[in-house]
Amino acid sequence: MLIRFYVENFLSFNELTEFSMVAGQGTSLPHHVVKSPKRAVPNLLRAALLYGPNGSGKSNFVKAMNFAQDFIWESLSKEEMIGVKPFRLQRENLHKPSKFQFDIKLGETMYAYGFEADGYSVKEEYLYILGEHSEKTIFHRITTSEGKVQVTFDNIHFENAEEEQFLKFTGKGCPQNKLFLTECYSRSVWDNVQNINAIKEVWNWFGFQLKIMLPDFHFHVNNMQKEDYEKLSKHFSTGISKLLYEPIELETALNEIDAHRKSLVKYIQNNENMLIKSVDRNMIFVFEKKENELMASKLLSHHLDNTISTFDFSEESDGTKRVFDFFPIIGFQLDITFIIDEIDRSMHPHLSRAILEYFLQEQKDTETQLIATTHEASLLDLTLLRKDEIWFSEKNAQGATELYSLEEFKPRPDTEIRKGYLQGRYGAIPFIGNLSTLTE
Repeated sequence: MLIRFYVENFLSFNELTEFSMVAGQGTSLPHHVVKSPKRAVPNLLRAALLYGPNGSGKSNFVKAMNFAQDFIWESLSKEEMIGVKPFRLQRENLHKPSKFQFDIKLGETMYAYGFEADGYSVKEEYLYILGEHSEKTIFHRITTSEGKVQVTFDNIHFENAEEEQFLKFTGKGCPQNKLFLTECYSRSVWDNVQNINAIKEVWNWFGFQLKIMLPDFHFHVNNMQKEDYEKLSKHFSTGISKLLYEPIELETALNEIDAHRKSLVKYIQNNENMLIKSVDRNMIFVFEKKENELMASKLLSHHLDNTISTFDFSEESDGTKRVFDFFPIIGFQLDITFIIDEIDRSMHPHLSRAILEYFLQEQKDTETQLIATTHEASLLDLTLLRKDEIWFSEKNAQGATELYSLEEFKPRPDTEIRKGYLQGRYGAIPFIGNLSTLTE
């Protein structure tokens, strides 16, 4: 689970900015909180919504996480530059590295993983185990002014000298424009060094338990059951009554999905399947393996129990396609942190609320989180969300994004949050000039 995220000197973020999923002192909606049996591990929230006017940095918050995840996941060749985008409204920032840090909880252990990078090299990278009053270093990496990578290790029990030598060799050979965490994956380090579960678990969290949904997001879901999707389709009034698989050529389907998901298909096991949305988001393909043979189908639908007409997914409305994006989040218990940009896009306000309510009810026994940006003011309701689950983004006088929580205003439980927000009581609303000045 995500505990906190920090970003500095990236897009519209200038100073070090913190976003937190640590639950506050309030006792409302207790099923929204994942409680820890350990005093050292904080209670964490299942959901959070981020509000703010256009241009305030809401999407940049999501893009910052997405950049960090992509950089961790994707390997760079020695010739490629790191695509950091520093805060450009202060000249000195153009030559400073951008910083990203994720504090996460895996089981009952807390980790802090972060890195600083400019366009050419990773300046610093680290992984710590967080305690109540201290932290334990797993690895700390720096790139010297001469471009040499140095990685030091601590709190790792090596079984023999060969293990220690192998890990140090991996660190020494890490390119300056590549993360050591990525290098460990590329070289299958945890297959050769036994007691580095912390590094492997953190890598797996970024690879499989952090899902970021930008507006052009195309998902994949393992072992999807048609019956589950049919149930959700009916519940959210999409008009779809039945889903069908139509077999197609495997190569045809593979040509319609992105390279990352294409690489995942080869890991499908016998009697398993994977549902993947096409790059253009207009088709859904189902890849399944039976008797060691990989096969592909495309998803079709019937409407209103009418079996005469069959519809391609491309013929569904934008709203229906958008609702399908949320089915993996609300319908399956996956223990994943979902980050969503524009949760309300292409959807009726009642549907946005219904999806959020369904998620908070159905995921109450999991560690799944939903963090989203939105403009939908009708969701500002303290019977739906806790005050620590509502966040705002706003630009300061220097044009930099600042994030703050509704909890800072200490509203009473009966406060009409939506009305107060639209009246500007909490900031984070657009300033509209006087129309008459346009004709002067």
